[in-house]
Amino acid sequence: MDEQYCQERNRFIPYAVAYANQQHGNRYPAGCNARQREDWYIAWNHTYFAEMDRLWREWTDRTKPNLERLSAEARATAVCKWTVDQLMEIRAGLRKGSACS
Repeated sequence: MDEQYCQERNRFIPYAVAYANQQHGNRYPAGCNARQREDWYIAWNHTYFAEMDRLWREWTDRTKPNLERLSAEARATAVCKWTVDQLMEIRAGLRKGSACS
């Protein structure tokens, strides 16, 4: 995996998190059941990753000449472990202290 790709893409995490929180709230509704929690997670994740992709496309469109330094393989298979780990930490943090269990 291309380290530089991960560093560049990770810059967008706070913006994508803020957007997903704006659309769905920063935690699932209190008093919800397991199915409602899962539905909330699915919607939040979909919004988060869609915004990450949108931000990345916007960034790469502006900086296409710089993209040549990223390997074709990294662009084709770019799933950054840090992004997934950070998302899981965010989700774990949302679970703590919730009225829903």
